[in-house]
Amino acid sequence: MRALASVRFLIERCEEGRLQVEISSQHFCGSHQRVAELERTLTHKQLEAIVRSGHLFSSPNGSTVAQLRTNNGGSMSLVVGGYRLRTTFWRTSIDADSWPRILGFHSDCVLVHGGLNDGRIGVFICSRDFVKQLSNGDELIGVQHSTSGPIVLVRDCTDPPDNRRLVLPTLQTDIVIHDRTFVTGISSGRLLVLDVIDGQMYRYIVGPDGFEEVYPVPIEHDAHIVGVVRWNGMCLIGIRTPEKSEIRAFGMRSWDLEKITIKIEGELEYLWQSPSQQTYAWLARVVKNGKVSRYLVAGQQEILSGPFMMSPNDLVWSPNGHAVGAHVRMNGFNGELHSLVSLNDAVNLPSSESKISEFCVDDNGRIATWIVSDGNFHRPFVRKRPHDAVVFAWNLRLMADGTVGYNYVHGNLVNRIIDRTDAGSNVMS
Repeated sequence: MRALASVRFLIERCEEGRLQVEISSQHFCGSHQRVAELERTLTHKQLEAIVRSGHLFSSPNGSTVAQLRTNNGGSMSLVVGGYRLRTTFWRTSIDADSWPRILGFHSDCVLVHGGLNDGRIGVFICSRDFVKQLSNGDELIGVQHSTSGPIVLVRDCTDPPDNRRLVLPTLQTDIVIHDRTFVTGISSGRLLVLDVIDGQMYRYIVGPDGFEEVYPVPIEHDAHIVGVVRWNGMCLIGIRTPEKSEIRAFGMRSWDLEKITIKIEGELEYLWQSPSQQTYAWLARVVKNGKVSRYLVAGQQEILSGPFMMSPNDLVWSPNGHAVGAHVRMNGFNGELHSLVSLNDAVNLPSSESKISEFCVDDNGRIATWIVSDGNFHRPFVRKRPHDAVVFAWNLRLMADGTVGYNYVHGNLVNRIIDRTDAGSNVMS
């Protein structure tokens, strides 16, 4: 990092066998920790591929890395924090995308989808001491990462065509849901679920205490559900029909009728859950005079409107769950342009060849940190201060006090940078 040229104070120590260096200088205050060792040195594109395929995964705090390493004979071993588990994983079928995959961390355990030597196929929770199957399922439908942890959907070849299995790590089991089910992580391993059972739409919460608040929801059969979120003790459901779009708020008790209906101009595209459950965000698409525009709203505040594009994964929440930031794309003269926007800030990339891989917004609604990719290297930025370019960086995090952390690869080593230079800048002003 550029700040290393003026280091004034340096302490080295070892934690759990991993070298950690504390750095204090005129322009940087923080630490550097060696986290894991890869089998060999990889290029940016190779690292991008193994992260995308779930063969390299970092814990949320970045201090532990899980890897799936290929053995002779085609099996794969799970290595967590430098410790190789005895259990080996195999492909679930002969399909090209059927390799074992790390799905995420649950506490100090790792979730893996794959097959075992004994013929079992599905989702397994793994630690140094045990490997336990949570769900059957030879087909991985998808993984969504939320504040409640990974939300994993699988399907088994023996299941009816419209059935899915929702994996519940907190209960160490799974439940059967249906094809049009919506699942949102709310808090402490709890999930808000909207599912059709025997032709009737139900909403319920499932988590460490089992099932809670199982109540029917009166929704038209031809309505398209955009999403479901929990807000101030109520259940918000985004609905789109050929005639209208709206967000309906229902009480969470069986005798509560519809409380609020928010009319949406245009076509509702996305509805996002806030980690605080005290606000929410949504995106709508409007066509006027043949021109398409969108507007992004968080709570009652419009964040952005205009001819931009974004996906569900392009929105992030601040640490306190009240402010949002969005990664948007617009068509420019020289190609697609990328920008980061929030209520109080904006960052525009100067080149259409540069892309945002990750970013965070602080509690004041400012873009706090981001990682830019040019296709060969990553360059992190913290409060607009550039860090050195690295072959690959990911798992960018903004803590409540303004501290920023991310993992990066140098040679065959995975490291963790903690930047505390601006600690305290996230405090609400």
